[in-house]
Amino acid sequence: MEKSYETIESTSLKDDEKVDIYNLHVENQLHPALVEKWGTRLVNAKDAKRRLSRQLDLKYSEVELQIRQDPEGHGWNESGKKPTEAFIKSTVIAHDGYNKIYNDLLKAEHDLDVFTIATNVINDKRASIEGEIKLFLSGYYADPKVPKEFKEEERKEQSNDQKRKLNERRK
Repeated sequence: MEKSYETIESTSLKDDEKVDIYNLHVENQLHPALVEKWGTRLVNAKDAKRRLSRQLDLKYSEVELQIRQDPEGHGWNESGKKPTEAFIKSTVIAHDGYNKIYNDLLKAEHDLDVFTIATNVINDKRASIEGEIKLFLSGYYADPKVPKEFKEEERKEQSNDQKRKLNERRK
């Protein structure tokens, strides 16, 4: 797929990290858009993680309060005694609502790590593009320069080979 500003949002990291040496000018022009794309995703992932951390804290407080208000309703068997902190903590951690938010937080942390890697990859791509441009400008991709005497020698060998093949056919 040809890279352009219109298609850049739908490309994967695998596509975005590649450098097309035959279209360095396009790669160079689109690089800032790639930085913005992956940087924005990183910022959104950080925001999602912060929000889920806050939700998790609130859910912990909510469930802890419920347990303190009705310990017997949450499995505390020692009537008349206050529940222990260890009991409260383990009951909160086992709560389904708490676990759902906790799992969402783990997913958000994973996404954050992936987008951090992606932004590093895209930043490294800039150096690759610049390196390829330097190679191009220095003539690295140019046709090899063969000394004149080798060209003449090769031409003579080809001519002799053709003559020999013609002579063999005549026999």
